[in-house]
Amino acid sequence: MTPPLAASAQQDDACTWQPSRQEWDAFVQRQLDELGLTYEELAGQAARRDFRSPEALVLWTMIG
Repeated sequence: MTPPLAASAQQDDACTWQPSRQEWDAFVQRQLDELGLTYEELAGQAARRDFRSPEALVLWTMIG
């Protein structure tokens, strides 16, 4: 579930991903698809504080 980084492997500095809105939306949708969830289902898990998987929690932390 790691997004592509903008830096090369030779760089020692911290790397960041600065996606366009379209890239971000596509990334989020791919992650939801991998988890077999919709955004609404993930939001429901967050509301109950009962995540189906550690990956779901990580994704919610990124996008919630």
